[in-house]
Amino acid sequence: MLSPPGRVGERAAELAKRLGLTVGETMPAYGRGLPAVAGAADGVAAVLKAYGARWSGRDKALVFATWPTLVGVLEAVLKEQGERP
Repeated sequence: MLSPPGRVGERAAELAKRLGLTVGETMPAYGRGLPAVAGAADGVAAVLKAYGARWSGRDKALVFATWPTLVGVLEAVLKEQGERP
């Protein structure tokens, strides 16, 4: 389950929404949460994984190392689809 991204994830949430995705933060038992994307269709999921996302079965989402990384990946995916990020 993902928690809302908060202020730090606002830009990622805007970009993800344009792709039909939901952004949130993982809720680990210990440590800090990581940015994640849920709702990725097969085609988009493959692209996100190619950019370094890893699947979290516990959270049912693709997880990224940092918020700036996630924003950069979402911008790149939008560019690949011919949209302006």
